[in-house]
Amino acid sequence: MHDNYAFLQLALPSNISVVGGIGEHSDKLVDYDYNNALAPDRSLQSRCNEVVYWKIILKYVELLDPTTLPPAKAPNDGFSIAEKQSARKFMQDAGYGLAAENQRQYRIFWKSL
Repeated sequence: MHDNYAFLQLALPSNISVVGGIGEHSDKLVDYDYNNALAPDRSLQSRCNEVVYWKIILKYVELLDPTTLPPAKAPNDGFSIAEKQSARKFMQDAGYGLAAENQRQYRIFWKSL
C-alpha cells in the first residue's frame, strides 16, 4: 500500500504544471519499479487462494487411513491427528515452513477462513 501511495506522489507531485512540469518527472516514472505497485493485488490474490486451503486439507483427510496415523503427542487443540497430518502434507507440498508452531498457526488461520 505504501508503494502505491509513493507512486501516486511521484506521478502527480503537487508542484507540477500541466504544460511544462510533466517532462521533468517522466524519467522518474520510467525508472519506478512497477512490481512493487502490484504487491497489494498479489496479497489479495494470495488471501483469496487461502480460503480454499482448508477444504483441500479436509479432502485429504478423507484419503488417510486412520490405522496408520501416529498417536497424539500433545494436548487436544481442537484438531484431529488426521487434520494435523493432512495440513502438514499440504504445507510441505505448498512450500510452507514445517515448524510445529508454524503448522499450528496456519491450521488455526485456514480453518477460520
